[in-house]
Amino acid sequence: MSTPATTAGERAPDFVIWRHHQRSDVYAAPGLLPQPVANAVLPALGFEPDPTMPGFFTLTDPEQDGQERTRTAVRALRTMGHRVGTEPAFDVPGTTLRHRDEPDVVFGEHPYLGIVAAVSDGLPIDPSPFLAQAGWHHTRGLDIYLAPTVEREAGLDAIAAANEQLQHGRYNVAVQRHLSDEVRARGILTREPARVQVPPAAQARAAQLATEAKTSMSAAPATAAHSGTRSR
Repeated sequence: MSTPATTAGERAPDFVIWRHHQRSDVYAAPGLLPQPVANAVLPALGFEPDPTMPGFFTLTDPEQDGQERTRTAVRALRTMGHRVGTEPAFDVPGTTLRHRDEPDVVFGEHPYLGIVAAVSDGLPIDPSPFLAQAGWHHTRGLDIYLAPTVEREAGLDAIAAANEQLQHGRYNVAVQRHLSDEVRARGILTREPARVQVPPAAQARAAQLATEAKTSMSAAPATAAHSGTRSR
């Protein structure tokens, strides 16, 4: 097997996807991106870790429409803004970058549950694995994520940790303003601090999150009991 080559002067790709030219197997691996990013992104696109090659992934059931499924994965990655090195059979010329006017993930403070995260629907690649990887817990009833711990200081750390990985994943992240200030004061901003600043649309989404929380939490004691199962 051989990976696609990078021509002189071309930036190294974020992901490399290629096929075994003697079998139907399709491989994927991170290029410039940290391994945890690939661990979150590639399984969402139909790849699974290769047990024989640490850090590499293989397409599940490549005999089942493997070429088109791989092209779909390449398209999703490029729509998110990732550079993908691949071969002609999997190339999808003319992929359009998505609009980034609205935040993909919003971190805010819930009046009863503490620090939470909300994820937008309909993204090319679901960001939920990044939150799950960082220990955030999904609540089906409210469709939000709870921080890994109820301790507020640790919750601020969790925002910074998740935010950094989400930015590597090319997600637009917004943090409620007072939380952003507190994260900044703790000196744990991510590599792209400008993206932590909340644009007007994100401020509106954070405010909506808080409003929804107040109206949906009329049965607060029951939900608080659920949150008490998290580590303290």
